[in-house]
Amino acid sequence: MIFIYEYVEQVEELFKKLPVSKNNKKVKEAILAEIVNDYYELKKENMDEEHIKIFKEKHEWIENLNFNDAMMFGVSIDGMTLSEGVEFDTSGQGCKSDRNYQLLEELCDISLCYERRKEDFEFNCSVKFVIFALDKCRDYFGSIEGYCNIEELDVPIGYVRRDGYYGRIANNFKDFLELAVFYPYWNKVIKLERMRIEYSLDKLEQEWIINIPDFYKKQKELSDVLKLNRNEKSIATLFDNLRMESDFFVCDINDDYNNYRKLL
Repeated sequence: MIFIYEYVEQVEELFKKLPVSKNNKKVKEAILAEIVNDYYELKKENMDEEHIKIFKEKHEWIENLNFNDAMMFGVSIDGMTLSEGVEFDTSGQGCKSDRNYQLLEELCDISLCYERRKEDFEFNCSVKFVIFALDKCRDYFGSIEGYCNIEELDVPIGYVRRDGYYGRIANNFKDFLELAVFYPYWNKVIKLERMRIEYSLDKLEQEWIINIPDFYKKQKELSDVLKLNRNEKSIATLFDNLRMESDFFVCDINDDYNNYRKLL
C-alpha cells in the first residue's frame, strides 16, 4: 500500500534537516526498520481499514514531528536518542549579493553562503560542529561546540577536508577572519609545514595575489568594514591551535575506523 512510502519520505526529510552523526543515522535506520516491520506484520495479518487505522495511530507521531520538536524533545528508539553532531548554518544563503561575502570569496577562497549538496561528504564529530562556510574544494569550516559570531570570543573554529584531514584552526570567528583575510594562503603553509619544506610568507602571498586585481585595495575595504586588523601572530596562533589537545575529533560516519587525520 502506498501510505508506507509517505512515512518513509517524512522520516527521510526530517533527518535531512537534523544534525549529521553516526548516532542519528542509527536512529533513522531503526525508525525506518520499525515502520517496515510493522507494515509487513500488518500485511500478514489483515489489511482491512481497522488494522490500517491501528498502524497509522501507532506512527502518527512521525506526521506531527518537525525539526524543532525533534531537537528539543529528542527522538528515542531502542534506547538511542538524537545527538547534536554536525549541523549546517545556512543563514548566509540569502547574502550572495553582499559585497563583503563576495570579497571574502574572491580574496580568501571562502564562501559563507553554504549550500548543501547531495555529493557533499559526511563525517561524524565528537562534539557539536556547526558548518558555516566552505572553500572551492567544498571543504568545511565550522564552529566547535556552538554557533559563532564576530563578537563571540570563546567558540573555536575547525576545518574538515574531504581528503581526510581536519583540525582546530582559530580561537574564535574574528581570529579566523583575520587569518583568512591577511593570510589567505594559510592552508598552503600547513601543507608545507607538514612536509617540512621551507617557505617564505612573502613569496606565498605574492603567488596568491598574482591573479587578483587590486588585492590590497579590496583587502583594506573588507578589513575596514569587518573591523579586522593584521595580526602578525596569526600563523603562530594557527599552529598553536592545530597542536592543541582538544575534544574535537572527526571520523567517517559509515565506519568505526578513523579515516581522518589531524592537519598537524
